[in-house]
Formats: sequence, structure tokens, C-alpha cells
Amino acid sequence: MLDENTIGTINELPYIVNGSLTDVTNTPFVYSDNAERDISYVSIQDVWDFHNDWSLTAGVRYDDYSDFGSTTNPRLALVWSTSHNLTTKLLYGEAFRAPSFSELYSKNNPVIIGNLELEPEEIKTSELVFDYRPTEHLSLNLTFFHYQADQLIEFVPQPDGTSKAQNVRGQDGQGFETEIDWQPNDKVHLITNFAFQDTEDAKTGDRIADAPRKQLYSRFDLDLRENLTYFSQLNWVIDRERAKGDPRDDLENYATLDVGLRAQRVFDNMNIGLTVRNLTDEDIVEPSSGTIDDYPMEGRHFVGEVSFKF
Repeated sequence: MLDENTIGTINELPYIVNGSLTDVTNTPFVYSDNAERDISYVSIQDVWDFHNDWSLTAGVRYDDYSDFGSTTNPRLALVWSTSHNLTTKLLYGEAFRAPSFSELYSKNNPVIIGNLELEPEEIKTSELVFDYRPTEHLSLNLTFFHYQADQLIEFVPQPDGTSKAQNVRGQDGQGFETEIDWQPNDKVHLITNFAFQDTEDAKTGDRIADAPRKQLYSRFDLDLRENLTYFSQLNWVIDRERAKGDPRDDLENYATLDVGLRAQRVFDNMNIGLTVRNLTDEDIVEPSSGTIDDYPMEGRHFVGEVSFKF
């Protein structure tokens, strides 16, 4: 039972947690009340082939949430078959993220407090895509993108020392992605992609902290035998800045190399695999908010896999 004997008093004020483990279930002191959410939606889409080489796909979706209201989001795709091996696409879309239960209903928490007045996060995206397939074994893809995100939810510090969820920030970004997918025969497969992004705070114009400006990924697969495959993959993360005012040095670039073998149908229905991750044992850290001086990632390590199919 929860009363001033189990929780204690301070300056004759009852119900002050005294540091011992206390069950506050079914009391006013829970961190979040029981909550439920009813969701209904309707969507419609149509494809219009208005010319031999042109098509337009248009759609819209309406969502209604019982706790914060409704939102309507359109999507458009204009596709041009530019030539027999080149396709050009112009895409536009809108989307949202509903506030989580903790962002809405958290209470009695010494760190974060929810906010029933939250609106959903919103994003608008546009893309220009070139998909080129010079042969049946090779495809090249180039995508330019731009997005605008609004009503982003963050926990804002309050005078009492807590942080309250609020729609306070916007973010703009643009960049490009390119990918090569090459499979010269049944045994060899190579995929390489590179991405560049320029992101900034919509109000201040400051660059978004901790997000890599450039990233390179490559994977190579080689079938050594009918049921035995060697693979290697490289992930290179480049150019991450700290938040404005953070006195720590910028995060270092890093590249990880993973290699492995996978065997299928070793014993009828059993597959096995062995992977060496971070083969070169790179010293890698991922960003923290500052309370902890970044998070160290695993060095070289081995991962074994066994799976059965029935």
C-alpha cells in the first residue's frame, strides 16, 4: 500500500520518495497513466498513363488519431521512360510521425514530462531520380533530394529542472545519393553507394550536429561453391560536426570492414555463417549528448550464425 509510511514525508509534505524501491502502480504517482489510441485512415491512389513514355501516380491518405487529431498527406510520382535503358522520376511526398505515448503522457518523472498539446511531426520531400541500366548486369542510380521537416519534437528544459516535450524545431536538408549495382555473372555481385547531405536547423541555419555529411557503403559477394558464399562490406562515415557550443573536438571519420562466409543447406535444412566485424579493429565512437563522452563501439569481434528451415 502506498502512503506516507511507505514513501515518507519532507517538511510535513506527504508522499516524497525516500530512495527505496516503491511500487506506485494504480496510484497518482505513476510515470504514465494507462492510455489507448484509436486510429482510422482512408487512402486512394490512381495511375494515369497519359503518354506512351509518361505516367503519373497520384495518391492521398487521411489519418485520424483519437488523441491528437487528423492529418492529410499527398504523394505524387511522375515517371518518364526517357530511353530504353534510362528512366527519370520526379517524386513528391508528405508524411508525419505521431507523438509517442511517452511524449504525450509522461508525468511525475524527474527528467522528462509529456505534453498533451503536441502536434505530429511533419515532413515534405521531393526527389529527382535517374535510373540507368546500360546492360542487364549493370544498373546505375542517381538521386537528388530535398526535404523540409517541421514541428519536430524535443524535450525543452523547464525552470523546475525537468524537460517538457514541445514542437520547437524545423530542419531542412538536401543532397544526393548514387549507387552502382553490378552482377557480371551468377557468382559475383557488387553494390556500392555514396550519399551526401547538407542539413541545417530551419531557424538558426546551423548545421545539424552529429549527422555524417558523407557516407560510403560497398558490399562484395562471391559464390565460392554452390552453397558457400564469401562476402565483405565496407562502411565509411565521414564529416560529423558537434553541436554549436559543444567544446569537444569534432567526431573522427571511421571506416569498418566486415568479412564472412555463409554456407547453405549444410545438413538439409541447416545454414551456418561466420562473420568478422570491424576486421581492422578500428577505434570507433558514436556521439553522445555530453553527459557521457561519446559511446565506444565494439572492436574486432566474431559473430556465428546457425539457422534451420522447416
